[in-house]
Amino acid sequence: SIIESCLFSNNNRGVLSFCSSNNVFRDCISIDSGMYIDRSPENVFRNNTFSGDLAIYHFALWGDNLEYYFQDIDTSNVINGKPMYYFVNQNNLVFSESDVGYLGFVNCSDIEVKNIEVSNNYQGMMIVKSSGIIKQCKFVDNYWTGLQVIDECIVEIFDCEFDNNFNFGVINWYASSLNFV
Repeated sequence: SIIESCLFSNNNRGVLSFCSSNNVFRDCISIDSGMYIDRSPENVFRNNTFSGDLAIYHFALWGDNLEYYFQDIDTSNVINGKPMYYFVNQNNLVFSESDVGYLGFVNCSDIEVKNIEVSNNYQGMMIVKSSGIIKQCKFVDNYWTGLQVIDECIVEIFDCEFDNNFNFGVINWYASSLNFV
């Protein structure tokens, strides 16, 4: 399916993609609405704009298998003017951008994330089957969780703040190893 040049406004969820793969989401505007991608792999996201403070969240990904997290999301997608960053199969990456709308790592190794703040999303940051270090980061006002770690990750967390996330500060799913220092 191609979802292109659409406006979603004042919906709890503007788009739900459930068990649907190889979709293209392009040039859509979502105002106080969310996009929830559930068990739907291999989608392409280009030039989508999410804005507003009334939405429960702007963007969410979920799946109970690694394959569901393989998505093509580039920085042309923005949340409240801040780019979305989504890394797949990256190694030895240091990430310290100050403006972050969404941050995801899938099947990455030896990542270092430092000095970021992520807010107003379903997951502030999502790490799937990856390893690395998170330093001096702030996760605030997210709906589901500030940080979601999924599927056999090894992550060390140093001096981070988890504040006013609606459900959880940190979620550790499927035998991930988290070390708080």
